Amino acid sequence: MLIRQMDFVVHYVADLNASLKKLKTSSLTQIQCNWLVTVLMGLIVAGSINWAAFSRRSLGVSNESQLRWMFRYAKIAWDLLLQASVSHLIAHYGITMGVLVLDDSDKMRSRNTSKIVGVHKVKDKKTGGWFMGQEFVFLILVTNTLTMPVGFRFYIPDPALKEWKKLNKAEKKAGIPLKERTRKPEPNPKYPSKKALALQLLEQFAKNHPEVKIQTVLADALYGDADFMDAASKVTSCAQIISQLRTNQLVRN
Repeated sequence: MLIRQMDFVVHYVADLNASLKKLKTSSLTQIQCNWLVTVLMGLIVAGSINWAAFSRRSLGVSNESQLRWMFRYAKIAWDLLLQASVSHLIAHYGITMGVLVLDDSDKMRSRNTSKIVGVHKVKDKKTGGWFMGQEFVFLILVTNTLTMPVGFRFYIPDPALKEWKKLNKAEKKAGIPLKERTRKPEPNPKYPSKKALALQLLEQFAKNHPEVKIQTVLADALYGDADFMDAASKVTSCAQIISQLRTNQLVRN
């Protein structure tokens, strides 16, 4: 079983490299291909990106620093790997149409975490408290053949907006009239909202994969305002944008 999985991963990485070449970017060297095969096999066997677990599973990775070095310093077009993989799968399965699904989620991290991208205080919906974690917006392509993730963006709240919300709450509690309260800060492009990130994902997919007809865009209730839906329809050339699907709502196939 493990041999078959290894054979599949080796062929997948070779196809991924070919897809990267089609994007007219630098391709992977043989050493880089071997490293990716090792990491992917580690994910399959260990079920996580954990260097110590990789070593325990006898994958031949005894030096954790080597793997860390690859992810931090290796000259690999990391930002294009997902695009190349999606392009390969679309071509391999002959996908010509599908539904795009937008949603967002969070991931709890250790309270001592400080060096992971996008870590901040996240409100715990279950307890009403807070935890240190990451928030991200993700896009999924759903077809009759397969369902796969096609993009994601980390969400980082604007510190200035966060402070304004605290101040505004205090001013409101103090009975300060609306006209006299501190004005809401202008949007900072360094900290795009979840809706802005979602539009980026939709626009990027439509641009990178014009061969796929987008039948419908489904989104969480957070994205259910008219401005977002109009913008989503424009960037995807799809007239059917649905935020909250009802049992009596008509949907075109």
